[in-house]
Amino acid sequence: MKTKIKLMKQEQKERALEIRSLKSTRKQCQNGYVSGLGSVQMKYRIEHIAYCLLRGRSPEQIENKWKPENMAEKEYVWKQAEALVDKMKGEADETVCVSA
Repeated sequence: MKTKIKLMKQEQKERALEIRSLKSTRKQCQNGYVSGLGSVQMKYRIEHIAYCLLRGRSPEQIENKWKPENMAEKEYVWKQAEALVDKMKGEADETVCVSA
C-alpha cells in the first residue's frame, strides 16, 4: 500500500507541473481561457483528497471552508475521492502472499 501512496504522490507532482504549464499559457489565449485546465485541476483535487484520506487525515483537516452554493461540487468531489480510496484499498486487499 505504501508504494501505491508514493506512486500517487509522484503522479500528483506531475499533474501539478502540468497545471502550472497550462496556467502560464493563459496570457497568450483569448480571454484567458485555457482548454483542459479545469479538468486537470479537478482531477488533481480529487486525487489530493484521496491521498490525504489514505494517509489518515480527517475531512475537516483537508477542506474546511465551503460556501453553501458550492456544496454540489463538494459532494461530487468527495464521492469521487472516496471511490478512488475504496479502489486502492480493494487492490491492496487482493494482494495474496503465497508461502512455499
